[in-house]
Amino acid sequence: MTTSKRSYHHGDLRNALARAAAHLAATGGPDAVTIRGAAREVGVTPTAAYRHFENQADLLEAARSLAMDGMVAAMADYLAEVPTDGDPVALALERLRSTGRGYIRFAIEEPGVFRTCFTGGLREGGEG
Repeated sequence: MTTSKRSYHHGDLRNALARAAAHLAATGGPDAVTIRGAAREVGVTPTAAYRHFENQADLLEAARSLAMDGMVAAMADYLAEVPTDGDPVALALERLRSTGRGYIRFAIEEPGVFRTCFTGGLREGGEG
């Protein structure tokens, strides 16, 4: 994932900051996600970033959401390789194995993003 000043388009600052935060997480884990760092990545002032994110925890939640999307996509890649017909029990076991392979591959290939997936509190109400 490459984030730079060129990736920011006026009117989409919140998403640009979230992508920048995800990039910071990929390179340095959840501790690297800061308002100032994301603002610097996008090429805006921290004050502009605070218009979209109340605090660092709010920005980290946005990065965590993108990280979870990446982890789900990695698991889905492996899951898509499982045949759709055959013995239901064997297929269920293969789906479980495939999901686990995707999870582990993601953890190994994207350690900072993986750690970000499991940082902070879970949202209330059973969301995400």
